[in-house]
Amino acid sequence: MSMTAARPLSPTTARIRALNDTLRRHGMGGRTLLTRGLSSLPADDLAAVLWAVTKFDAFTADMDPYGEHDFGRFEIHGYRVFFKIDGGDSSLVGDDNIVGAGRIMTIMLAEEY
Repeated sequence: MSMTAARPLSPTTARIRALNDTLRRHGMGGRTLLTRGLSSLPADDLAAVLWAVTKFDAFTADMDPYGEHDFGRFEIHGYRVFFKIDGGDSSLVGDDNIVGAGRIMTIMLAEEY
């Protein structure tokens, strides 16, 4: 359950949140980039980080002030991890023509920020 205070979302914010959650949870509707530091983690640690991103739901008002689920931070296996989702170029619809495919999620170690 999200920790962001329950508040009514505008239709636009609700749509952005849905697109961001779809990318984060299912890898659909955009692209995911891993930073060099994250990519260099041992395979088991990297897999744990990627799994944690898909399961992340600990959004708080300070990290998610607009309710868009576009930023998160957590610790796993001793690593501090951030992810950030940007809207990207709306003309980038991807091969599958999914609306919102211009979204880009970057996953990084906190020290790379």
